[in-house]
Parts: sequence; structure tokens; C-alpha cells
Amino acid sequence: MQLKESDIDNISTGLNIEEVLTENRIDTSIEIEKPPTILSIRQIKTTEKKNRIFTLGNFSCIIGKMKAKKTFFISLLTSSVIKGSDYNNNFIGELPENKKRVVYIDTEQSDYDSYNCIRRIEKMAENKDNFIAFNLRKFSPRERCEIIEFIFNKYQDTIGLVIIDGIADLVMAINDEVEATKVTTMLLKYSGQYNCHISTVIHQNKMNDFATGHIGSAVMKKAEIIISVIKCKSDFNSSDVNCDFSRGQGFEPFVMTINDYGFPYVNSNIKATEKVNYYEEENPF
Repeated sequence: MQLKESDIDNISTGLNIEEVLTENRIDTSIEIEKPPTILSIRQIKTTEKKNRIFTLGNFSCIIGKMKAKKTFFISLLTSSVIKGSDYNNNFIGELPENKKRVVYIDTEQSDYDSYNCIRRIEKMAENKDNFIAFNLRKFSPRERCEIIEFIFNKYQDTIGLVIIDGIADLVMAINDEVEATKVTTMLLKYSGQYNCHISTVIHQNKMNDFATGHIGSAVMKKAEIIISVIKCKSDFNSSDVNCDFSRGQGFEPFVMTINDYGFPYVNSNIKATEKVNYYEEENPF
């Protein structure tokens, strides 16, 4: 449902504007510390250098077409955060001691597929302490949002990372601007309020590389980093991973391969194909 301009004009927020301005003034005489990085990546060519991927107080967006192995990639990132590193030490997780809780929310897979995904993360991380996962497939979009808000309010400042696989299932219609704004506002609110990182997963359109609908556009515009996962044409078990945008320096494209045990890893033996960037006309930053 689209709000009319007359409806918007009649909405009262009840804010004390003078108080809001005082509390939210940007004062450069008071130094603000750089947000902690909870996940970084070593450059494939220069292993001594590492670039940030996830920081506290922000959210990210993982995009890709259907069956591009997005869930495998997010499994690699999640397990690296929990473990502190991945198999080849390409990813480095650095959760603060007081923010070790990692929450995984699956909105679209069956119980069986969710189980396999979470078991894969636990095995790769070799640790399931402070890791909790939920399957919200059977609930409506409004109910999912309510449950997610309850999770944030329940675990609060102990949360370091929250995965929402797939964010489009939190809206009734993917092209509803009001609902897209509501969900994006929720991500901004809770990532800031509880100083955690939220990583979202969303599909790309079939005909281009834009994320699906208004919800995809809204999330991408506010994300700290946008990472795309693309199926390798030459290797069924591999995907190209590209950093489309980042508020940091980004990272070199690389190939993720699924090994014989069903675990994803950074495959330095295959050269990634750099993605053509389609976002110049609508740069989210």
C-alpha cells in the first residue's frame, strides 16, 4: 500500500525535536572510536594485508542469482567469525569477548536444508558455543519481523553477528516502498542500538545484477559492503566472489569451491572472473 502525501503530512512522531538535536549533534571535539572489525580478509596476492568486511554497528548485503551458492558463502563467513579463521586463514574473525553470540536466521529453506546448513557451520567452526539458529520459514513476513525484533531485544548487547538469509521474506511485497523502508530501518536501528553486525542475503534479478525489488535497492543503499556470488561456468562446485561496493577498501575477487566434504573454501588455484559492475547509474554510496 502506498502512502499518500496528505497521509504523510498528518503523521506525528511525537519527538522532542530540541532534545533530539542536542543528543544527536555531531561534535568533532569528542572523538569517536573506529568501529571494531569482526571479520576481515587477507588479500589473495598480498597475504600480509587484510581488509575489513564486517564491522560492528553496520550491516552487509550478500547478493547472487538462484543457486549461486550464497548460503555456502555465508556459511564460510559465519564459521570464520565463530572460529576466528577459516581453513586457509583467508578470513579472520575477531569478535569482542563480550559479544561472542552469533545468531543465524533462515527464512526460506526447509527444516532438513536448514539443519544441514547449521551443521556445516558448526563443523567448520569446530565450535557451537554461543551460536544459535532459527528457521522462520513457516511464519508470515510480519511475524518474522516481530520474532527477529524479539531476538534482538532478548540477547541485546551479547550479539556480535546476526545472519538473515533472506531479507526479502520480511516484506509482504518486494516492490512495496513502505515495507522496504520499514525493514531497512529495522536493520539500521538494531545494528546501531546493540552495536552488532547484521549480514543479509538477497536474490538478484534474472535479467540483470540488481537485487530484487525495492527491498533489494533499499538494503543495498545502506549496506556497509555488498558482495556478489556468481556461479563459475567452468566448475560446477565453484563460485566467483566479488566485492561490488565497500565503505572500506574492498577485496580482490576470488573463487569459492565446495570440497568433497561439502565445505566451502577460498580456492587460490583458480582465478576469479572480475564482475562487470552494473550499478554506476545508481551508486548506493
